[in-house]
Amino acid sequence: MSLETEVSRGMQAREVLENDLFKEAVEKTQQDIFDKFAATDPTDKEGMVIQRLRLKCLADITRNLQDVMNTGVLAEQQINHELTMAQKLKERVSRGIRAVW
Repeated sequence: MSLETEVSRGMQAREVLENDLFKEAVEKTQQDIFDKFAATDPTDKEGMVIQRLRLKCLADITRNLQDVMNTGVLAEQQINHELTMAQKLKERVSRGIRAVW
């Protein structure tokens, strides 16, 4: 995937994570999971495992979006670094100084 694509995906992930409806949905789902977990009979191991898995899935979705967002930030930093290096090289060439690598 290109750096530009990673930046775009990162921006989209940030928009989702910062979206009020998404935040509300995550919070309500978490509360529903906690409520069902609390209402589960302690002897109902399967019921407890199901709620634990639901909570893990919700956390995985949020974490995956955060990973995409972070990758986008890193891609943007890489692009900026490459542009800076290209600009420095251009300046050296225009001054007649060879870049030393």
